Amino acid sequence: MVWRGPLAFWLDDAHALASGWVEQRLEWLRSLADATNTPHILAGTYDLLHLWNLNGQLGRRSHDIHFGRYHLERASDQEQFLRVLVSFEQQLPEGTNLLDAWELLYEGSIGCVGILKDGLTLA
Repeated sequence: MVWRGPLAFWLDDAHALASGWVEQRLEWLRSLADATNTPHILAGTYDLLHLWNLNGQLGRRSHDIHFGRYHLERASDQEQFLRVLVSFEQQLPEGTNLLDAWELLYEGSIGCVGILKDGLTLA
């Protein structure tokens, strides 16, 4: 990481860290972040939230960001969901029109873009 100089290190499914030897794992990650001068981003389920209370220093260095689902009754959320569909369309074969079925896609994904992406990938 020192040689490549990434802007950040992303650890997906980080909630798996929440079992066994938790404090040692988090201390190791903190040391790695310090040694490489690279911020570490832990993404996962709500199980991650209790980790920040294990160590005061870790809690002070951490920021929780919740990525909620889009809500159909909010005009701004609807607009953002449609923008996501447009960006997904750009990755699909030409002629694919997700916007025509946006309500069905919203309903099937309950407004969660991750669920939508997985469904489109499987399709």
